[in-house]
Amino acid sequence: MPIFNKKFIIPFGLFIAIYLPGIRAVIISPEYILMGLFILWYVFNPTKIKNALLTKSIFQFLVLNLGIILYCVLIDLYFQKGEGVDTTKLFYFKQLRFLANAIFICLGFAIVLNSLKWDVKKLLDCYVKIAIAQSIIATAMLLLPSLKDYIVNNLLDLEFLFESKEDRLLNRIYGVSSEYLFAYPLFQGFALMIIFLQIVQKNYKNVVFIPLILVSILFNARIGFIALPIVLSVYFLSIFSQKNKTSRLFRYGAILLMFVSIVSLSVILASTYIDATVLYDAVNRGLESSTTTTGHLGKLFGDMLYFPSSTIGYIFGEGRYVYQNPKDVHSDIGYVNDILFGGLIYLGFYLLNLYKLFFYKLKSADYVYRILIVSSFIMILVSNYKGPVLANNSFIRALLILVFLYILSYKERKNTLSVYKREESNLQPA
Repeated sequence: MPIFNKKFIIPFGLFIAIYLPGIRAVIISPEYILMGLFILWYVFNPTKIKNALLTKSIFQFLVLNLGIILYCVLIDLYFQKGEGVDTTKLFYFKQLRFLANAIFICLGFAIVLNSLKWDVKKLLDCYVKIAIAQSIIATAMLLLPSLKDYIVNNLLDLEFLFESKEDRLLNRIYGVSSEYLFAYPLFQGFALMIIFLQIVQKNYKNVVFIPLILVSILFNARIGFIALPIVLSVYFLSIFSQKNKTSRLFRYGAILLMFVSIVSLSVILASTYIDATVLYDAVNRGLESSTTTTGHLGKLFGDMLYFPSSTIGYIFGEGRYVYQNPKDVHSDIGYVNDILFGGLIYLGFYLLNLYKLFFYKLKSADYVYRILIVSSFIMILVSNYKGPVLANNSFIRALLILVFLYILSYKERKNTLSVYKREESNLQPA
């Protein structure tokens, strides 16, 4: 049957793994379902998981994660400021969940995809298709309010998605996902990065879908838009390290003009076909004042900006939980949460761990992958100011699957080349 076809199963599985939609009819979280399936798969394929785990860069990444978890436990034991905080919000628990997702979902997908002879390019194409599918659902919910009402009221498990059913949250649910206000738009922005790099390679097949992806970002959370200036800047800077700069700069200008035109057209179409009340709400959110502390930007650069009380606090942290903790100050800023809890040691080791994994053998990768990884890492650094991105979420899961696949395929190519050279040397006359 078509539903059991690998061409359907793999994209569908990746869709679930990335967006983790909370479905009311499914009692168990899709996260735990995927983990269970991969654990079962590991039982019947022990050699594959063993070889993957023993890959040097992956092994180092996992060991450093265990070290970060231990550090979080020690901080909690020393400061004892996690009392009353929901267990799922404790730093050590969040890092355990991150590690479990990395091993039992992200690495699992990478091993399966590598076994099926998928390469990075094929996975990136699949990511774009997934983002387009999500964007079509989001746009349909915008154009058909009755469809949105049905999905929100009958399909989605809102208790899984949000702790509170505030109107401002319900008004920003477009698509079938979780993490609507942060990680989901970040992945949609990541898909725009991929499309941009496809255009650079004169592949225009997904250009027509850019407005839909823009809509899926605009009506959920605008944080996803940071992807475009980041990838455009990284690509622009990369031009100066190459020869024939003039022709590349001309192409860059043409692509930039095309993107500006598409964004403008998207705004015009949105104002024409989308319900005026919904559009007004999105525009109004986009025009929040940054000159007073009552606006969202004012909160991010004023009300939510807190610092440790001492130099020791900067280095080791103060064990504080400041995200949705009624017993302390509140801040959405990822860096504030990270430093007030574990200091620069926690933040530094976390970023160093991601850096070592993402930039593994990057010089050996093709041009598109290099630009994408550098842009994505910068995107992590920028978005962590808006919210805690250094945790298990859609964007990070997608990146881990991609990086793990690159590492495994690189290792396989290296081993194949070594075998070839050894066989060639054996054929040489004595």
